[in-house]
Amino acid sequence: MVIWALVSSFGIGWLFRGLSAAQLLVVSELVYFLPVVGYLLIKRIRPSQWIPFKLLPISTILMSALAAFLLLPLVTFINLLSMMFATNFVNGTGQQLMENPFWVNLFVMAVVPAVVEELIFRGVLYHAYREKGVILGAVACGLAFGIMHLNLNQFCYAAVLGIIFCVFVEITGSIFSSITAHFVINGWNVLLLAVQQPLQEFVSSMGQETNTALTQNEMVDAMLYYGIMAVIATALAVGVLIWMTKHCKREAHMRWCFSRHPLPEGHKKSFVTPCFIIAAAVALIIMILQEIMI
Repeated sequence: MVIWALVSSFGIGWLFRGLSAAQLLVVSELVYFLPVVGYLLIKRIRPSQWIPFKLLPISTILMSALAAFLLLPLVTFINLLSMMFATNFVNGTGQQLMENPFWVNLFVMAVVPAVVEELIFRGVLYHAYREKGVILGAVACGLAFGIMHLNLNQFCYAAVLGIIFCVFVEITGSIFSSITAHFVINGWNVLLLAVQQPLQEFVSSMGQETNTALTQNEMVDAMLYYGIMAVIATALAVGVLIWMTKHCKREAHMRWCFSRHPLPEGHKKSFVTPCFIIAAAVALIIMILQEIMI
């Protein structure tokens, strides 16, 4: 998948050079899905065997959305922390999309990634890694999710979210809970993007500068603020997840998830394979080169 992502990124830019930034985002998501489809076809695996398509009541969907919303300060804090040593490439993409209608950006930045990426990572990849145990499987899935973003800034918070989204799936037994959580987090960023331009125009009309770059002191102050917010909000998110576990009557299952289980004979209790090491190494080199070349 890493090699395909690198190769296809050049192909997308060349073959679809006439498309807008929004259209390229959708195409890239669908292209990244191709190796997974190929894997399922080669292994003759029906998607329903590996991906839990269990329908959820509205109450559980709303709980998932609430828990995701409470995770936003944690995501922001990790983002700010990573920006101390890594470039935020998402801001650049956001600037290219600011002229689009809100619903277009919501579709390309929240709906499509939430569906496609959750089917890939919390569906196929997590099911495969889960054979090593729920905890190891969630860690492997989170690392893979971070690696596939191919930049250091996004890797940091995507890896954490990748692990947490696995917990959503275990609590509800459904991929739709992690899709909901993913949509809420991405959708919040789309909402912030939508209000950014009018806010900048208002500030400009007042005769003030609209420089959005933070100084180092402002960055430290923001990290302190969001760090405190993250502790409080994440604790509340954990409370919502516990509430959701009881609501879904999955207490026994979650206790099983966090208990030790012997692996079948001949199975290594590790997700670190030669392929995983090579993929991580290639991705790390790409991430470092990106930072050097900027």
